[in-house]
Amino acid sequence: MSIHAFEESLPGFLTKQRWFGGKARTIRAVSLLDAAQVAPGAVLALASVRYSDGGRETYCLPLAFPSAEITDVCGDPAFGSALLDAVRRERKIRTNLGVIAAKRTRAFGRLFAGLPSRVRPVPLAAEQSNSSIIFGRKLLLKLYRRLDPGPNPELELGQFLTGRGFTRASALAGWLEYRGRGRTLPLAVMQAFVPGRDLWEATLERPLRTLRLASLLGRRTAELHLALAQGAGALASEPFTAACLGRLRAGMHRHADKALRLLRERFPALPGSARAQALAVLKARDRIRAAFDSGLRGPIQGLRIRCHGDLHLGQVILTGKDFTFIDFEGEKLKSPAERRLKRSPLYDAAGMLRSFQYAAQSARLRGRRSHWAEKAGVAFLDAYLRQARPILPQIPAQARTLLDLFCLEKALYELAYELSHRPAWVLIPLRGILRSLSCYSFEFSHAKY
Repeated sequence: MSIHAFEESLPGFLTKQRWFGGKARTIRAVSLLDAAQVAPGAVLALASVRYSDGGRETYCLPLAFPSAEITDVCGDPAFGSALLDAVRRERKIRTNLGVIAAKRTRAFGRLFAGLPSRVRPVPLAAEQSNSSIIFGRKLLLKLYRRLDPGPNPELELGQFLTGRGFTRASALAGWLEYRGRGRTLPLAVMQAFVPGRDLWEATLERPLRTLRLASLLGRRTAELHLALAQGAGALASEPFTAACLGRLRAGMHRHADKALRLLRERFPALPGSARAQALAVLKARDRIRAAFDSGLRGPIQGLRIRCHGDLHLGQVILTGKDFTFIDFEGEKLKSPAERRLKRSPLYDAAGMLRSFQYAAQSARLRGRRSHWAEKAGVAFLDAYLRQARPILPQIPAQARTLLDLFCLEKALYELAYELSHRPAWVLIPLRGILRSLSCYSFEFSHAKY
């Protein structure tokens, strides 16, 4: 297959992939940026996707090329073994225009020593926006599909937490990055594989068990935030300032406007059961903006830290009777710069409260009772607030206001996500937005602060 034929075939290939994030946009053209052969018959290619709206994204494509048909080889054992070997040896793989550089951490040796001599890479089928490969249930390599320039939040936080010996987050073992064409792009991270089940699936199966474990989850989340608050340099905690409050308000307005604009555009295609709530949300635009403006005026106490950034039940692994946090990449719809912003740790707490409600709503759609969610939220928040209080606003009214605004912001983010990826689920964030506008957080009212 010629390069020209390859590029012409890429749009059709991309739109069929689960991890491709541009399905809601029209592709104008796809061009090959660079490539390297990493294993016999396996090429790691970088492709630029240009959209008709003027946007552009870069994607990482492990492919069998050239061949009669474009084939993804992420699940090919030779491909996975080549990347593991690259990290182990800290190899540099030459590309046509640059290099793929691999690095390892001190944790790699300990984890690699536990692998069998002939370990077979196993692709993880559950991943969507990225692709993961497991090595002997000891190491996991996450290959980023959409590539963003600049520092990678997951790599930054992984280096810090692993260096501090924080055991409630998956240890960072190594990473790969592309250097060429005047920029550096993170390609993959390698981490300790965490055996267990993600808490989202475990909750849908046995919600009352999650209710019993909610207090422990609150304590573990507080421990994560207290560790992150000890960062230095780019990770150093900071106080709230008038300037950062202005940036926070502007960002909330921008994302709210984007979600509501998308809702207006997709309204004709919404399920009939969601249209009444969609109309109510569209009419509430001024109330949403007023809530962000009024809640983020004046001085706010507490610290801003680098948070997890996308904390929900699916980012927590239930390991027996305890938890491990994973996936510090941040919210996929936000830019790398936004994901690296320092925020109140209550941002993560709001994400977990929304996740309890999400699980309850999805269970309700399946005909199951959902009364456990608010009780779990109260137990989680009560334990969290008691332990994380040194880095939170000391005035309860300020903490409650921030939590309420973050819950509203999260629901708006969920709305944009579901409209682009799972329109059948759009009723859940719509209910969340209306709930946030109609009352203050039930969970905070019943937690001790």
